[in-house]
Amino acid sequence: MNDFWSACLSRFERELPVQQFNAWIKSLRLEKVDNEPSHLRLVAPNRYVLDWIRKRYLNQIEVLALDYFPGPMIINLAVEERATETPMPEEEAAPVIVPVSKNLMASCDPAYEKNPP
Repeated sequence: MNDFWSACLSRFERELPVQQFNAWIKSLRLEKVDNEPSHLRLVAPNRYVLDWIRKRYLNQIEVLALDYFPGPMIINLAVEERATETPMPEEEAAPVIVPVSKNLMASCDPAYEKNPP
């Protein structure tokens, strides 16, 4: 399976402009599907890349799989699962106050010089 994906990457790298290859293909990962020898999973970093691959490149990958594997392979698409960030408790999420000099305030607001707080 790794040899197949390496062959796919090499082919796309030769056929596509560098920017297009890096943006759409390079971030993909191919995995085996447990208990399904004729299934592979192509994992994209996000939904946008997944949709783009489905519309523009999945057919080519399936054709390459037909040439590479002895039997038909089913390629499923998935979005990479990422750990969700834990929100910060409210007491730790207090705003940061940055002191501003009177000179800076006066340069930003001419009315400040006449009526400072």
